[in-house]
Amino acid sequence: MDIQSTLTQAIEFIVMSFVALMIFDFIDGLYVVPLPPITVAQSNTNSESTVTAPQFQALSNTEQLEV
Repeated sequence: MDIQSTLTQAIEFIVMSFVALMIFDFIDGLYVVPLPPITVAQSNTNSESTVTAPQFQALSNTEQLEV
C-alpha cells in the first residue's frame, strides 16, 4: 500500500466520522428529555449584606515589605 492510498483512507475515515457525528447529534436532538423547571431563590433586597471586605492600607513607595 502506498502513501497516497493510506492518506486517502485516512481522509475518508475523518470525513465519515464527522458526518456520523453530525447525524447522531441530530437524532439525539430530536428526542429532548424534558427537565424539571429550575426555581430561583427569592432574594431579600431590603437586608444588608453581612459579608464585609477587610480594609487594606496602601503601602507608600518608601516602605519595604519584610519576608
